[in-house]
Amino acid sequence: FSRDETPWKGVNRLVEAHVIEVGRAGPQAREYWQPDLFSPLSYRSDDEYADHYRHLFTDSVRRTARSHRKLAVEVSGGLDSSAILAVAENLRRRQELPAPGIAAYTLKFDEDPEANELEYARAVSVHVGIPVHEVSPMYNPLSWYRTWAKTYKEFPGYPNGVMAMGLREVARDEGCRVVLSGVGGDEWLWGNRAYYAEELASGRWRSLYECVRTDCREAGAMNALWWLGRHAAMLLPRCAEETLRRMRAVFSVRVNDRKAWLTPKLRKIASQRKADLALSFESRRFGRAGQRIQYETLYSAYSVIARELDERAAASVGMEVRLPFWNTAMVQFAFSTPERLRLRGGTPKILHRRAMAGLLPGNVLERKDKSDFMVTFRRHADAINSDRSLDMRREQHEWVLESRTMEMYNQFGNRQYEGEPEWMLWSLFGWSALASGLEI
Repeated sequence: FSRDETPWKGVNRLVEAHVIEVGRAGPQAREYWQPDLFSPLSYRSDDEYADHYRHLFTDSVRRTARSHRKLAVEVSGGLDSSAILAVAENLRRRQELPAPGIAAYTLKFDEDPEANELEYARAVSVHVGIPVHEVSPMYNPLSWYRTWAKTYKEFPGYPNGVMAMGLREVARDEGCRVVLSGVGGDEWLWGNRAYYAEELASGRWRSLYECVRTDCREAGAMNALWWLGRHAAMLLPRCAEETLRRMRAVFSVRVNDRKAWLTPKLRKIASQRKADLALSFESRRFGRAGQRIQYETLYSAYSVIARELDERAAASVGMEVRLPFWNTAMVQFAFSTPERLRLRGGTPKILHRRAMAGLLPGNVLERKDKSDFMVTFRRHADAINSDRSLDMRREQHEWVLESRTMEMYNQFGNRQYEGEPEWMLWSLFGWSALASGLEI
């Protein structure tokens, strides 16, 4: 739950959008940027919002594309990375791309249909007119992760991040030094159903009616009414909202408690930190209901760590990864615009789709599904299950319950558990690898 802590005692991370100032009191971190929560962007039509968004996104791609070498673009076949390639190529044709050329790459999961997006990546290639090089994902053995932890004295990352290292090695060998990634698209383009609360609060009854009608048609009346009631509660006084939340907790049954495998001591620490974080959000005033979810995303500890791991992995093969969707102007745009522009019914990223019309092929623009990259974890199922030589190191006995951990070994690779055993056990494996690497 912390963005500034590291595995090292007394060593903190300099969090993004902060600087260190050194004075008589010693070094102090100061935040120099955060989104303006009370700067709404108001246009008369969705088309005007789309025009504004297209301009911002084009400028963000242009700024992040600067390189003295050919620019590499990762193209998964999804809406976000495909849009980066399309806009970059559009800039190149107008001679506005600050790089001498473009090379596009995608991962080919020939043996794993759930992760295979070649159909979409190839469609983007044809539509944009740029060949997209197909590279096999990198599947490294557990020993590779242990060596990484020992060498760099850090958590060795997750398989769904390491899978792209081979692609970036190919890009490097072909002369590229900068790669653009679509990370951040889900965070700032997806949207959330707080649009119900936003439309109620602003008294936009026609817009609210359209939201309800669309959700009834695509998700059913019961779901639409549940979403309406749930998000309308966000407008109640804080005390009433908290009472409803406690009542819901009493009557709900948790199928899988994510903290059930932790020791009582660590569970207590985690719960307290989560409560402290929630309290800090409660004390903040937001300009509209959907901003709270966005704010939690912006200040997510996992998001910081995941991006750091990806950047260091790219740097280890001689590449710099850049994220157009994390440009501050793009983030501010998300905070300044209502949620109804992003999500409606079962269709996320509505504004992005509207803005990219004509730049992307129809099957990509209309795509609503996402590939399942948990296959990269499941590839290690046999190795993880045979590697119970993790044998519960002394510090691990202070972290996790051995009996519950053994249950998760048996659940690893079982789709019924929606990936939770994979994430939890891999985290334990990674920290164990780091602890082992620190031993003299």
